[in-house]
Amino acid sequence: MKKALLGISSGFHDSAVALVGIDGKVLFATSEERFTRVKGDRSWPSFSIDEIIKYADKKNFSIIGVCYYEDPIKRFNWSFFVSLLSPISIREKIRRLHSLGSNYIELTANLESLLSNLSLSSSALFVSDHHISHAAASFSFSDQNSGFVCILDAFGQECSGLLGYLKPNKSIKVLKSLPVSKSVGLFYSAITSIC
Repeated sequence: MKKALLGISSGFHDSAVALVGIDGKVLFATSEERFTRVKGDRSWPSFSIDEIIKYADKKNFSIIGVCYYEDPIKRFNWSFFVSLLSPISIREKIRRLHSLGSNYIELTANLESLLSNLSLSSSALFVSDHHISHAAASFSFSDQNSGFVCILDAFGQECSGLLGYLKPNKSIKVLKSLPVSKSVGLFYSAITSIC
């Protein structure tokens, strides 16, 4: 039986999953909005996960691990302090903090349930840095095994992007993290909102 990893992105926008071979090649990928018909669906991708599992069974792949696209603890901590320091009412701060806590608890419960359903231990869960996930995704569709990496995002965890280098061993050396205060993605979003 061939081995593969199940990659998951959820909770912010465009929830999706991918089945990735041990060699790093994407075998199958889909987004939750294809099943729910909700544009940009951010919910836990349960329909997409079901499709990936069916595909893996049909093609004789054994899922040996689950990869989540960002570190939920770093995301929670960053969002918590941003909400706490925001110039908003106490009531709104409490509402945001409650929502953050609820989302974190729901995510961890979903990940634990998925691991259990796949008969995997917690050591089979891998979390990545948000922007490293972007970089890795771009190289999964490239025939290059090394090169410069430039990620310009709105934000993810505590920064808005990175400059780095993909080494031949497929590890990414981060040369510089870009702060959220200088986010090209947030600038772009602001301009498009005005337009």
